[in-house]
Amino acid sequence: MISPASNSETFLTGAPGPDIVREYFRRCQARGRLSHAYLFSGPPSSGKGEFARALARALFCEGGQPCEVCPSCLAAEHDNHGSIHELGTCLLYTSPSP
Repeated sequence: MISPASNSETFLTGAPGPDIVREYFRRCQARGRLSHAYLFSGPPSSGKGEFARALARALFCEGGQPCEVCPSCLAAEHDNHGSIHELGTCLLYTSPSP
C-alpha cells in the first residue's frame, strides 16, 4: 500500500536526481496523481536507478519518508518488497543493413 507523505514539501528530500524531477513527483504526490508504475530511461550512470529506488521507498514507507526501520523500508532495502520491481538494463542490438 502506498503511504501518502505527511508533507509534500519534504517528499523526496535528499533523493538523488535533478531538482525538476523531484519537483514533478512532489507535485504529483501533493495532488494525489501518482501513477501505478513508472519507467525511467536515460543514459548509463545518469542516476535514474538511484532516483527510482528513492521514489519507491518514499512511496511505500509506512511513515511517508524512508525511515529504514519499518517493515516496508527493510524489505525494499533487501530487494524483497512485493510491490517494488526493478527491471535490469535492456540493450537492443540491431544488425547493420546489408
